[in-house]
Amino acid sequence: MKYYTFELWGDQSPEAEKQWLRNDKAYYERVKFLKKRISDEAYKILVEKGFHDYTLNEFKVIQEGYDFRKWKIKVEMVVTNEIETWKIKVENVKKIFINHNGTSDDTGFDDWGYEELLDVDESTLSFEILFASGSTILLHFPNNNIFVKQIK
Repeated sequence: MKYYTFELWGDQSPEAEKQWLRNDKAYYERVKFLKKRISDEAYKILVEKGFHDYTLNEFKVIQEGYDFRKWKIKVEMVVTNEIETWKIKVENVKKIFINHNGTSDDTGFDDWGYEELLDVDESTLSFEILFASGSTILLHFPNNNIFVKQIK
């Protein structure tokens, strides 16, 4: 996470709050240039709405294809709160990185904190999720390969 860091999120000092606001402004200045690189619906939900305080109910990595030279990887996530449920699908995934900071008492990810949609290069985007524990999920994928749909 570049803008919404775990360290800054946990710091309640006035300086940290000011930095958080500067980072928030900087993130929205940067992400607005990505609007043409994903669907209007995905932008509206991932950037303008977000999933703060949702729960990640399902995380699937799916390898598709009949030939190792043509395998494609997609990730499907289901997130929910007490009112609504959403499915996030990322296709043609180039990179997956999971940093799970769980303990032996934990059984999964905790509350979804923040997400960042950033550019890696002209044809690749990055979607990263920060959870309340400090765990993160990072995905890299080509432009126009992230989809969001409300399922409940």
